[in-house]
Amino acid sequence: CQAGTLYRPVRERPVEEIVEQALANLAATGYEEMGLLSLSTSDYGPLPELLAALHDALRGRGVNLAFPSLRPDSFTREMARSSPEGRKGGLTFAPEAGTQRLRDVINKNTSEEDLLRAAKIAFEEGFTGLKLYFMCGLPTETKADLDGIAHLVGRVARLRTSRRQRITISVSPFSPKPHTPFQWYGQQTPGEVRERLAYLRERFRGVPVRFTAHNPESALYESALARGDRRLGRVVERVWRNGGVLEAWHDHFDPERWAEAFRAEKLDPEVFVRGRTPGGRLPWSHIDKGVTERYQTLENRRAMERKVTPDCREGRCTGCGLTEFFLPGKKVCNLYPSVAAPITKPAEGRPPGEVVLTARVRYRRGGAMRWTGHLDLVRLWDRALRRGGVPVAFSRGFHPHPRIAFAPPLPVGIRSEDEYVDLELSDTLTASDLLSRLRRTLPAGLEPLEAATFREKLPSLSAQVERMEYLFRPREENGWLERMDRWLAQPRCPVRRRKRDRVRTVDLRPFVEEVERRPEGDWRLRLRLENGTTARLDELAEAWGLEERLGGEVTRLAMLVPTEKGWRRPIEAAAGQLKPVSRAGGRHG
Repeated sequence: CQAGTLYRPVRERPVEEIVEQALANLAATGYEEMGLLSLSTSDYGPLPELLAALHDALRGRGVNLAFPSLRPDSFTREMARSSPEGRKGGLTFAPEAGTQRLRDVINKNTSEEDLLRAAKIAFEEGFTGLKLYFMCGLPTETKADLDGIAHLVGRVARLRTSRRQRITISVSPFSPKPHTPFQWYGQQTPGEVRERLAYLRERFRGVPVRFTAHNPESALYESALARGDRRLGRVVERVWRNGGVLEAWHDHFDPERWAEAFRAEKLDPEVFVRGRTPGGRLPWSHIDKGVTERYQTLENRRAMERKVTPDCREGRCTGCGLTEFFLPGKKVCNLYPSVAAPITKPAEGRPPGEVVLTARVRYRRGGAMRWTGHLDLVRLWDRALRRGGVPVAFSRGFHPHPRIAFAPPLPVGIRSEDEYVDLELSDTLTASDLLSRLRRTLPAGLEPLEAATFREKLPSLSAQVERMEYLFRPREENGWLERMDRWLAQPRCPVRRRKRDRVRTVDLRPFVEEVERRPEGDWRLRLRLENGTTARLDELAEAWGLEERLGGEVTRLAMLVPTEKGWRRPIEAAAGQLKPVSRAGGRHG
């Protein structure tokens, strides 16, 4: 409501500008999700044209198009299908109130049927979750309005097409903001808010939804700051001097710190959130926002009479006071397009899941990147490939994933001279161009060394690799060599591995194929892999009486694949088995 007053009249960015900015942001970040952010995205006039343009521009990039809170009455099946590859997460709708009577009071021009229709579309189109925003403590609210929230949510829950589709309910205390028709109303006390929230929680017992609520104390201080006068400056300073930072975050918010600051300044936060007499001077009356006080008073009266005020962009001025913004020849500040722009058919192209080439990339990993976990590394590669414009193919279905496969993960903290990633590409690309794009976008610590492209599907890296070699330099204490000799001579070395609540025994000895001391003073270790399992370096360090990670710096030297010509690196094995379309790096320039 407050934003609807302060930001009048409505201003809209051109479609071309939004698409250009979206592509520039994706090129700079490589992120897999992009949001259309505004105070009311579904009220954007040329939204159908924008969705069609983004659908075309993002096709084949694996980018999810996300929306903020939407108006149920303007949500369409075209919007639900707007993500280019069908990626769908959750949607948020804001009914605000549980009954039509109360929605009319707050001028929420949406009905129960609108919400049910929008929820039905969302669930049928495969969205995995729905979040519904409500408020409690609205002007004229009764117990029947709270019961209406539970009734409405129950109807939405019955529309789910799968039990995996989640529904989250978020309830916030109503905060009467300045420059709105409800600026004269008071806010309920934290105790009254807690009573309403407890009642709603009880109503949702047995309903398949997740119930969340805004902190009543936090809402009190937020409203006091919004409605207070210049005396609150001293309160804010005192909170800061007492260590208050990032207080809007629930894990940083300290209600006692705020209460103490108000007491110290001899102020009561509940005084600032009490109701005020219409016509009296308000702390914000000296601020000219363009919309007249007379209009706010009229809207307040209309709210009590349950008279809904239509959107002035439909062609009728409601007399808010912004006459200087009238369009030439019109008696209104802004207008919706007279006819919605049609959804144009996206440009035809190769389906994003179709694989044209495969590629194997060898890279070096060190520096700060050795401390990056495997899941973070996967996300990093995904974004680097997107930033570089590498045409990675995506899987099909509601949640497409980039077709990327990695070699057996590197333990955290270990350097490597021989890491691999396999890619499936939806368009042609030379190995040289691929390396060039990766070198521009990968961070320091990930250095692409070689690449080869093929027309055939590559064998799985995790299934191919059967040997791994490491280099380590332990601090050789007295007796260490004798302990190593005795360990190598023993037939078994059982250790216990725990995974969650399950414990199993693993014999390390068969995995250690060779341990060799080199003339340079360091040691080379060769491990076997069997069905993806091998000895862990920390287990070997403990068995040999060394510190964790073999007592010093460790480097993975090579991954090896068995071939007819002996052991070969994975990229060499693929090039020997399949005919490369192109190859670059290493000895190939």
